[in-house]
Formats: sequence, C-alpha cells, structure tokens
Amino acid sequence: MSSNHKRRIYVYIFSFLCVGSLLALPGASLTAMARNVRQREDKLWPIFMARGIAYSISSIMGGFLGDKIGLYDRGAHVLMAISMILAAIGIFFAWYAHTIALLAFCTCLASVAMGVLDTIGNVSTLRSCENAAESSSTSGDLSAVHAAFGFGCLLAPTLIAYLGHQLVFFLIALAAFFSGLLLFVTPGVRLDSIVCQQNNSILPKEANIYNKCTAKVIALFFFLL
Repeated sequence: MSSNHKRRIYVYIFSFLCVGSLLALPGASLTAMARNVRQREDKLWPIFMARGIAYSISSIMGGFLGDKIGLYDRGAHVLMAISMILAAIGIFFAWYAHTIALLAFCTCLASVAMGVLDTIGNVSTLRSCENAAESSSTSGDLSAVHAAFGFGCLLAPTLIAYLGHQLVFFLIALAAFFSGLLLFVTPGVRLDSIVCQQNNSILPKEANIYNKCTAKVIALFFFLL
C-alpha cells in the first residue's frame, strides 16, 4: 500500500469521525440549545428541517463542483477542506446563537460538510484504492471510513455526558477545523491515463442518468413539503 494512499485513508477516517460528531451534536444538545434560544425543545424543529435541506443541496452541489474542479485530484480535497472549515465555524458559533434563525444557519454550515464529504469523500476513498492498485483493500478502507462516522455519532453524546456541552462544542469545532487543514495539505488522487480514459468514455451516459434521477428526487422532495 502506497504511503499517499495510507495518508489519505487516515485523513478520511478522521474527517468522517468529525462529521459523525457534527451530526449527533445538535440532537444530544437539544435541551441546552433550547435554553440558549429561550424556547421549548419542540420549537427547534426548523433547525433540523434546515439541516436536511442543506445536506441535500450540498450533496448535489458537491458532486457537480467535484466534477468541475477535478474530483480525482487535489480539487476534491480543497472542496472538502473548505466544507470542514465552514462546519467548524458553524458548530462553534451554534453554541452562542440566541435566536432560532441563527442557530439554524449555524447548523446548516455543519450540514454542508456532511453532504460534501458523503459525496466526494466516498468517491475519493474508492479512487484512492483503485489508484493504489489494491482492489482487495477497497471494502476494508470504505468500511473503516464509515465505522469512524458511526463512532463519531457515539462520541459526541458520550463526551457531553462527561465534559459538558460548551466544551464539547469547542472540541468538535476544533477537530473539524484541524480536519479541514489536513485535507488541504493531503495529496489528491490522480488516476493513470488509461483509467481516466475508461471513466471518461462512460461518463456522459452515467452523468445523464444521474441528472435525471437527481431531478426526480428533488421534485418528489418539494412535492412532499
């Protein structure tokens, strides 16, 4: 296994760990956030709806932007790094939000990181394994990345129980910011010319199917709203 591949996988694991913590943090801190905005817990439903919308939009935009700026090279890491830094800023200021609107905006920034990392992070993990010419390690690396996400979901409420809400918000924001820096300096995935030609030969048809499916999902989502 190449050193660059190992480095990328470790950074992806840490990033997905942070994203799992970002996902679990609002639910685990619901009572404390309700006190901060001086509202009952059942009045905070807009932040979860806004978070879902932000996740959906960022997942779609992450794929399109990834294709435009170079999904299989450094551009993907730059996009993921920016998303994680935005998430760190959002989750840090979420604790100090005193209105539901501001709280929803801050949690939306965290959702952007989830959407972008889910879209580009999974593809980059697969491409990194393919580039390392070790197809047998693909399932193990992908499983490790998603196991880290699940552990992050468990980590956030556990830390809150021992350290308190404010400190955990700060620690998770700091971890997400550090994750963004790691992604920024980590070498991207560059496929060899043969693999790129093979992918490019099937890309138009796959992209057309993807666009049609995406349009149908968005239409159904807004119809249900």
